[in-house]
Amino acid sequence: MVGHNCDISVQGNELVITPREKLVKYLHMYLKKRYNVKFVGKKTQSWKHVTGLKWLGETPKDIRKY
Repeated sequence: MVGHNCDISVQGNELVITPREKLVKYLHMYLKKRYNVKFVGKKTQSWKHVTGLKWLGETPKDIRKY
């Protein structure tokens, strides 16, 4: 697993994403295998059965910046 601006730990079928900087608020994933995802940032968010290429949670208004 590769993470940019975050740390990723795998706990069974769950990915725990912890941002390295407080300003991180957007989460973009490309997963070939289905995982449950937990984002532990300013507020903790969880998603179940995530696979493929997608934004999770809030999507940036102008994605050209990302």
